[in-house]
Amino acid sequence: MVALSAVVGAVGVGLLFVQWSLAIAALVVAVSVLFCALVVVRADDQGVRVGFGPLHWPAASVALEDIASARAEHVEPLRSGGCGYRLTPRGRAIVVRRGEGLPLERTSGQDLVVTVDGAEEAAEVVNALIARRHDATRLRGNA
Repeated sequence: MVALSAVVGAVGVGLLFVQWSLAIAALVVAVSVLFCALVVVRADDQGVRVGFGPLHWPAASVALEDIASARAEHVEPLRSGGCGYRLTPRGRAIVVRRGEGLPLERTSGQDLVVTVDGAEEAAEVVNALIARRHDATRLRGNA
């Protein structure tokens, strides 16, 4: 997707000297593809944040207290309605490719699925954060 974005961007730059309206359209497509192709997932004590594109914006986030568990699974774009940011009957899906995905089971029942490299490790990190939060809450309750 990044390579496609670069090719379409180069074509857009070339078209600037021939027909500027097509050039602008090509550049808009290139930037849109780039923003949809790059997804960055970060997990910390606050929760999980998913940022799009090189600027990590727009972003979607889920507070840690709203996550029941995380796991790794294989994601097929067509089962989620295609690539991109999707609303599904089970929740939201941020899918940029087929392959490893990180489903976050939310306490509200509206899950979030994100395609991500290293999904197994990501699930372990999120589950460790959830366990640490539960332990801290339990310790505060006993004090």
